[in-house]
Amino acid sequence: MVFNTNNFYNCSPALHTLVAYPVAKAGKICVIVGKDLAPKVKITALVDECRKAISYFAQIFPLASKITLVGHSSGGHECAMLLATDWSSYNPDTASYLKRTLRKVVLVCGVFQLEHLLETEDNKVLQMTTEEARENSPILPQNLKVLAQNVNKWGCEMVMVIAQHDAPTILHWNDAFMEELKSSGVKVTHKFLNGVDHFSVIGDITEESSALAQIISQ
Repeated sequence: MVFNTNNFYNCSPALHTLVAYPVAKAGKICVIVGKDLAPKVKITALVDECRKAISYFAQIFPLASKITLVGHSSGGHECAMLLATDWSSYNPDTASYLKRTLRKVVLVCGVFQLEHLLETEDNKVLQMTTEEARENSPILPQNLKVLAQNVNKWGCEMVMVIAQHDAPTILHWNDAFMEELKSSGVKVTHKFLNGVDHFSVIGDITEESSALAQIISQ
């Protein structure tokens, strides 16, 4: 399942559908998640739509033996928040499904701390409050604790992909998130890709030599 990049409000279908190419070529099914965007929905509702998408996926693919979640940029945030969901309370059936099927989560240049967006142009569209930013930041303790419990219980692999020329803020929070994961007992693999930035990291994903394509499709 792919959660695309959109900065929570600016979706680029041409960009994120490229991910389907290496997945399909590897003989697997690629499902790209559609969702509402800001300002139509607030960040909390957007994350909840992603939770509902996972539950719906479980219904239409009940016999799936192995799934991988992939998220780029804000999609990385959404994947992390899915991991930080108390599924036993939210949807016990989905909790059982994820425990059985989720094998890998690939977070590509993710956004894991939202408070730094509050004073940016992005928040003119997102209209987040401080409370909403904290509630939906995977790196903060209340979310990190649940995330670590789920990942360790499910035994899924976590891969963080970092682009060499990404924005300094994203590089900083990716490093911080990775350290917090390790401190919480989560085994995480770090993939540093040279010569690419926040968007070109997926631009060559249809090429045989694409490192990201190999990470996703393995």
